[in-house]
Amino acid sequence: EDEDLLKNNLIGVLVRYMPDKQQERVFGRSDLSTELAQMESESKLFSVYVVSTNLKQAALLYKVFSVLKKCRFYLMQGDDFFTMDQGRYENMGVDRLATLTGATHLQGSPALVFDGGTATTYSATDSNGIILGGGIGPGLKIKYDCLANNTSLPDISHSKFIERIQRAQDSDEPQPLSIFSKNTEDAMICDAFQEFALKGRNIISHWLEKNKNTTNERDSKVDGVKKINTERVIYCTGGDGNILFELLKPRFGGVIESSNQNSQNLNENYIVQFNKNLVHYGVADVLSKQFRYKKLYESSYLGQRVAKCFDVESELGDNIYLGTVIKEYKNGGKIMYDVKYDDQDEENGLGVAELLVRLETYRAHRKDDPSVVSSKKSYGREKSAQVESENSGEVDIAKGPSHDSAPNKGGKRKCFPAKKSTVAKMAKTRDIATEVNKSHPTELVGRRVAKHFKI
Repeated sequence: EDEDLLKNNLIGVLVRYMPDKQQERVFGRSDLSTELAQMESESKLFSVYVVSTNLKQAALLYKVFSVLKKCRFYLMQGDDFFTMDQGRYENMGVDRLATLTGATHLQGSPALVFDGGTATTYSATDSNGIILGGGIGPGLKIKYDCLANNTSLPDISHSKFIERIQRAQDSDEPQPLSIFSKNTEDAMICDAFQEFALKGRNIISHWLEKNKNTTNERDSKVDGVKKINTERVIYCTGGDGNILFELLKPRFGGVIESSNQNSQNLNENYIVQFNKNLVHYGVADVLSKQFRYKKLYESSYLGQRVAKCFDVESELGDNIYLGTVIKEYKNGGKIMYDVKYDDQDEENGLGVAELLVRLETYRAHRKDDPSVVSSKKSYGREKSAQVESENSGEVDIAKGPSHDSAPNKGGKRKCFPAKKSTVAKMAKTRDIATEVNKSHPTELVGRRVAKHFKI
């Protein structure tokens, strides 16, 4: 009975406090009673992803959601967002990593995020997406609580300094905080705000300096296009992120009085934006990448046949060499492949894009693969094809060549010559894409094309 009562109470907590859209996803509706919600939850499968540096809080969330039979609960780790090779250091907060990932997802690299919460943090990456590092300091509430608890100064609530910001930015009678304030509360608020505003500009200046050589180019990547943050968009997030956002605007957003000299110095080539959902974008980015990798693994290329065209100076001319994908692995977060060709040469570290080119080349020459021919023909048909080929002196292209077929007197050649010098073959490797690039564009007009889609 106690377990049932606890279960009902926890479901009641979810019904009472979960946002309407999430309730609809979990329970089907947002206006259900506890009993109906429990019945509805038993038929719906869903996942909960938690980003938290507070393990006690995460444990409580797990306890609440564990009453739902088909709920999958995931506490995300730092390595989900950045690896050690990407600059993540030991014990770096997963919340900071998530916001950096979200900022990169929205604007690309380099990224800089200010997060205003219980603690105020800043985190940054360089133009290659590698973490530069960051800083951690007390948030606004901690600052004022510390002054109130350790001095005779008044306790300033969150609502008070929000109200003071609104007065400073009033469109009819703006009252920015004076650097030389004449009342205690203004003096306390102005001092804390100046710390954030001036420290933030110093951080931005260093970040811009470290990334000043970033170009406007976009680099092709295996999983899409690498975004470059050319506009130098900087994000503010968190509970007090909107305050940081105002203070980092030109002229301190009108919150603090600004001198003409400050106005000139603040004319930097960056844009500050407030986004309270950076963590959500970070989680979404991780999940979408995992989904793409999962699809690649589910349709594993391991063991599949490939082909590549090598240009070797010989009487036989250009040759297509066949091979097999022998290894599939991750390197730096990317899927890589090793190929072993039938002449025992190996090609290592192929990306997905490179492998797809070789797969397409094989599709064009699959009919010439002896292993495919032998598996599809009976012994009698193979023998017949071989005799017919020997009598005619030609290879039947539609049926594919016999493994023992030889050139006729007219100079025909085997489709697959004996092994040539590895050095010669590798020295004169040519890629299909390179050949197309060297062609004059008008030579491709009107040519028929084909592409393989997994549908």
